[in-house]
Amino acid sequence: IMSSSRQITLARRARLSGHGVHSGKPVSIILHPAADNHGIRFLRTGLEGGHERLIAARHDAVSASELCTIIGDHESGAVSTIEHLMAAVYATGIDNLLVEIDGAEVPIMDGSAAPFIALIDRVGLAKQNAARRHLRVLKPVRVEKDGKFSELVPFTGGFRLTVEIDFPTALIGRQKKTLDLTAQSFRDELQYARTFGFLKDVDRLRQAGFALGASLDNTVAIDGDSILNPEGLR
Repeated sequence: IMSSSRQITLARRARLSGHGVHSGKPVSIILHPAADNHGIRFLRTGLEGGHERLIAARHDAVSASELCTIIGDHESGAVSTIEHLMAAVYATGIDNLLVEIDGAEVPIMDGSAAPFIALIDRVGLAKQNAARRHLRVLKPVRVEKDGKFSELVPFTGGFRLTVEIDFPTALIGRQKKTLDLTAQSFRDELQYARTFGFLKDVDRLRQAGFALGASLDNTVAIDGDSILNPEGLR
């Protein structure tokens, strides 16, 4: 998104701590500048026996995507709930980054990408020597499951997103948004968007090991047609 033909990394190291929305466990991350062509990688520390594991944030490292995205695997080390951090990394134009993390789940913070954007802004960015490489979509690519779909189609005008959701509660209902995604439009319209969930699902999710760290501080809670968060929606 950042307009540069050269790769970009952080100007210096940055640290952030919180807890996982699903695990409820405390976790700290350190964002490290990384060399040209390094890509985005997670260094999972604190594994049994003092072991560490390096996991590339790539599609072929995804092991699960039910309620959160998980890269790596349970046996040798994994990192979950990477979505908001990855969105912030993309939105700020970072190509190369090492994310050191001492737990199994990225901290949820306030349930949005905004704290990660603020952290990156605080330490700044640095241009590198290597040229950026880009993927061009030459023909439609579509994935469907359970009546839902995602599709990539060729487009010459940048990166345009059209997203549609449909929920039975009148509070959400059917909504559709089209956005030309740039660094500025992400900051203006997306970075503060939060995770939401339904009160009726809480017991079921927690019995399955999810949402153990969810609260009104990091999740928009919906009960029927009411928002339970005192501050309402952003």
